[in-house]
Amino acid sequence: MTKEQIIENIISVSENLRLQTETKYKCKNWNADVLVTYQTYKIAFNICKTPRKIEETYKIMRKDRVCGCWLLMPSNTSYTISQNLPCFKLTEDSANLYVTINSNIYNENNCEILNFDTFISNLIKGNIRFTKSIIVKYIEVCFIKIKCWNCNKINNIYFINRYISSDGISVSCDDFQLDDYENYNYLENLEFNPTIINAIENYIKKHPTKNLIMGKIKSRYSNTMKTSYMSFGCAFLINFLVNFIFKK
Repeated sequence: MTKEQIIENIISVSENLRLQTETKYKCKNWNADVLVTYQTYKIAFNICKTPRKIEETYKIMRKDRVCGCWLLMPSNTSYTISQNLPCFKLTEDSANLYVTINSNIYNENNCEILNFDTFISNLIKGNIRFTKSIIVKYIEVCFIKIKCWNCNKINNIYFINRYISSDGISVSCDDFQLDDYENYNYLENLEFNPTIINAIENYIKKHPTKNLIMGKIKSRYSNTMKTSYMSFGCAFLINFLVNFIFKK
């Protein structure tokens, strides 16, 4: 799909909503391929392959009560964009055009995809909001099986897969970024937060049919790393040692 076709699609969606549009909009500090007026604010759409000066332009737009949105067409050029900016990658198949949201635009394994028209309509209406922070209400935890390096028996460990906000917004942990180091450390060790550990242990006790086997979580010293850190233990290690001593 060409840039011209994408612009036509944005205009078509806007017209179906009976909204005013303007193409090739230019003002002193920023430009827009399509500018859509919705109630008390405007949405500026720019379509490009290699975005430039987005952070600076986005800040200026906000001061003008304009919601900036950059739609990124497929490109062979390698570039890096901060996730603090409203940039969305476009993909297509033989019949439809799609937009990836709630994800690092370069992380294909953790992305939520919306039909292009659905995305444009909801973005204009404010149903899709770009934000630098969310209030986390739920945490999704996933269990996996691993083999103990010592006794070779199978244990369960867990990891935090995603955060769900009070508004129902889902954010993958791979895409969750923090600006300050203190909160980053807290997030990195959230699996071992006492509240999380207690919740996991209670869940395992209340769901015996799931056959989740997990060892003790505590601080352990590593001779290799020469430091102590929180880690998952082996649920069978004590019995393994007792049997080993007894047989010996």
